[in-house]
Amino acid sequence: MEVGFTGTLFSLQLRDGQHPFSLSNIATVMNVAGKLKSRLEFPPEKFVETMKLMEHRYGAKDFVTSKDL
Repeated sequence: MEVGFTGTLFSLQLRDGQHPFSLSNIATVMNVAGKLKSRLEFPPEKFVETMKLMEHRYGAKDFVTSKDL
């Protein structure tokens, strides 16, 4: 059995200006500031707890989640 990994690397240069693809226009159209403000904060311990739960459930056959995570 072979196991492999792949990766892709992109390089972009964005310059602020009046172009439709300017960094400020993209940020406005995508509502970046609003999305950042609407994020939920969790302590690291809660993240670790959630990851352990997901690791446990990952291999479970016919698993149906009991709550939204």
